[in-house]
Amino acid sequence: MDEIKKYHEIRLSNQKEFDKIVLNKFKKNLFDDEKKNQLLKKNIYLLKKTPKKFNFMHPLRVAFYSTIFFKKNIDLISLCIFHNLFEIENIDKKKFNKMINKKTIKYIENLTINKKLKFDKKYISKYYKKLLRSPKIVRITKCLDKFDNLYNLKKNPDINIKKKYLIEIKKYIIPLTKNNKIFNDYLKLMIKINYENFKNG
Repeated sequence: MDEIKKYHEIRLSNQKEFDKIVLNKFKKNLFDDEKKNQLLKKNIYLLKKTPKKFNFMHPLRVAFYSTIFFKKNIDLISLCIFHNLFEIENIDKKKFNKMINKKTIKYIENLTINKKLKFDKKYISKYYKKLLRSPKIVRITKCLDKFDNLYNLKKNPDINIKKKYLIEIKKYIIPLTKNNKIFNDYLKLMIKINYENFKNG
């Protein structure tokens, strides 16, 4: 609990410092099982092979959060690393389909959102209904993805978009995390901080 609070405070005050912590964590072995460590290294290597315009720190942060809010799980970490792979502009899907296992690819496809429709209520409703039928690690990854984005929401100058984003999280993400009180509490805290940012300009 204290460790999570420490990371939260660092993230709020100095993202560069937080990103260094994330990078350092993944330089070390996370598992006693060497095969899992090798797979993790391979996945991070593949992530860094994505187009230069892509910010690979976001998926690494999502993977990092999976290790502090949930039990370490190589499948969950791997999915977090690749969760938004197919949303990258000009991504070579065929190349990555050959290098990532089929189950993870299927989960990535479940998570991939049509950015042109991301604020369309009917589309979003169908998206989350499908997500609810997906395996637990897919739902967890989506929640962690949204959580990481909450820290950078203040950078978006469009207040209406920010409000829509927060409404979506309150409606769809918060209920998905009710069985993990600590994670649920931090999600609610970040929603509160973002609403306070609106008031303070």
